[in-house]
Amino acid sequence: MKRTPVYKGAAQWSRTAYLTLKDDVVEFDCSDEEYGPIRFPLQMLLDAIDSHMDKDRSDWDVTLTDGLDDLDS
Repeated sequence: MKRTPVYKGAAQWSRTAYLTLKDDVVEFDCSDEEYGPIRFPLQMLLDAIDSHMDKDRSDWDVTLTDGLDDLDS
């Protein structure tokens, strides 16, 4: 399992908050696991970031492939 910590810090009422990427899932908790973490697909976050930043990455794979083809030439 690939695990990437994004944020760990203080939350209200002397609790700890964290945001971690685990494989293709985002995990967030600020309740010191009293209520359990919130988990959702990483793609959902990526789509929201693109929307927030007014970016369209739908042609990203084509652009990457074109760039790799240029390296082979």
